[in-house]
Amino acid sequence: MALYKRPSVTNLRTQLLVKGQKAPTRKSLVERGVVRPRSRPSSLEVDPLARLSGLAGSIVREADQAEKRRTKRKATLSSGSLEETNANLRAKLESKSDEDIIDVSPSAEAPDQEFVNKDVIDVSPSAEAADQEFVKVTIPEYPEDLSPKKIQSIIKREAKLRNISATSALAIYKAEGFNSYQSSITEGSQKKVGGREASYGPFQLYVGGGLGNEYEEQTGRSLSLDNTLEGITKQIQFALDKAAEGKSWKPWSGHEAAGLDPTEGLNSAKPVFNWKEN
Repeated sequence: MALYKRPSVTNLRTQLLVKGQKAPTRKSLVERGVVRPRSRPSSLEVDPLARLSGLAGSIVREADQAEKRRTKRKATLSSGSLEETNANLRAKLESKSDEDIIDVSPSAEAPDQEFVNKDVIDVSPSAEAADQEFVKVTIPEYPEDLSPKKIQSIIKREAKLRNISATSALAIYKAEGFNSYQSSITEGSQKKVGGREASYGPFQLYVGGGLGNEYEEQTGRSLSLDNTLEGITKQIQFALDKAAEGKSWKPWSGHEAAGLDPTEGLNSAKPVFNWKEN
């Protein structure tokens, strides 16, 4: 029995061409039942949703694989950087001496804070007021055993030694430091100690940039503590020498209140410098 063999599309087209007929298309042959349709559908016959689903899955898989590669690369780089950083830190710590290491523990901070507090100066108004009150209590005065009469006798004696008019010298004393050892002036922008001008002694030597500074520098004495018989005597000698050297009472503003001409009683005056003697 002979087996029937279905003709192929190519053979059918060849036979028709030999007979002079137009070669049919595969679609027309399928419709006429001459050949069977293809068992695997073409790309045009596939469900579009299925195609999109497959494409999306492929994209997701590729993205996952790319993310895994990046993560692996970062982990490798981070591991290398971390090891390098740790190595650098260890090297720096090993090179530091014990003196370079600062202890920031609570036990170390407490004594440090106590030390700092000792050096902190309170400049608040309340603290300043308290300081001023304390200074007022310790403002120096003439000693009780040194009366104005005794001071005037010293001035007369020292003025005579310098050929200075005793009358003029006493007038300056009465206009300057007769009432108190430290000045009682509280107004003005001049230097003050305890709220009062920093001028001291019978001739009110000023330590805010005046003759008082020169006196302290040359004698090594502090005018605020120099309210003794010896100290006051040296102050009188120093002041009268300054008047004799300059032939003028201008360094003392009291000469105007005393009604004295700046050169009155100083025409033949000469300094003695006995205040330099021990």
